[in-house]
Amino acid sequence: MKNILLIVSTIILGLLTSCSNDDSNPDEAPLQLIKVYEQITMGTEIFSEGTVEYTYGLNGYLRLFTASNFSNKYLYNENDQLTELILTTESHGQSSSFYSYDEELITQSFDTVTDSKIFYEYNNNSQLVRVYHPYNDIRYEYDTKGNVSAIIVDSEIYNRFLYDDMKNPFSLLFPDAYNKIRGISYHNKIYSERDKEKTIFEYNENKYPVTSTKTIAGGYVIKREYYYNR
Repeated sequence: MKNILLIVSTIILGLLTSCSNDDSNPDEAPLQLIKVYEQITMGTEIFSEGTVEYTYGLNGYLRLFTASNFSNKYLYNENDQLTELILTTESHGQSSSFYSYDEELITQSFDTVTDSKIFYEYNNNSQLVRVYHPYNDIRYEYDTKGNVSAIIVDSEIYNRFLYDDMKNPFSLLFPDAYNKIRGISYHNKIYSERDKEKTIFEYNENKYPVTSTKTIAGGYVIKREYYYNR
């Protein structure tokens, strides 16, 4: 079970296939998520709070992700394909993940910590449908809007999801190929069946979230504030 939880969380990123940004015009910089503030509480007690900051490269994609005790650095090739993720933590130092492509899709990744390879399989619509991991066989199902609707681990349903009709700000961070393997969907996840998570969003005029409140079984509440460059 520990392997399943670790692998699924590593592959999915909160489970939110990518969304194009249609809010820009020639006179404005592309819309970018630049900061997220998060607070976790139970009742009146604050368990943790902090801010994540996002820095972009000249290609418009995320270059640096900075939190209080770790950071991610993203490297791209001349085709703006993400080829390496460098994770730096206070406790474990530096590690890397490398990504290999077949034309526009990521077909393989290698992690230096686990010294293992992961292979990715797609359907005719270029949706990620299966991940071959050393420990688990993970499959994905999609709703009619292209969001990840279910995760199946070793032939058993691991989780199911519901989404809103608005725009997911995390789809702005990376190229489409990387969004696919991270499970970053078109819209914002409002319900996770496994942990009975429910999320309520408030949105701006561009249909992106400005706040979210997630309730988790057990009484925990996660509140976020989203900040953009415009």
